[in-house]
Amino acid sequence: MEKIKKKYEVKTVAHEDLNHLETCREVWEYLLPEEPFDVKRWNLLDELYINKLIDKHSTHVMKKSIYHKYILPQL
Repeated sequence: MEKIKKKYEVKTVAHEDLNHLETCREVWEYLLPEEPFDVKRWNLLDELYINKLIDKHSTHVMKKSIYHKYILPQL
């Protein structure tokens, strides 16, 4: 990764930081500098519960979520 960073203009972010508006804004501005960041869309997407790994902890969390009726029956 360090060789790539030296050769190209690379922006890296930690996966967990993608939960933060400011990180996503920075990534957006890096990729699409001519397009304004859409805060309204961010707010809509931020409310979604997305988890690609279902384990005991996330199942427990899902029971408290408004989305549980859509996801838990599949488990």
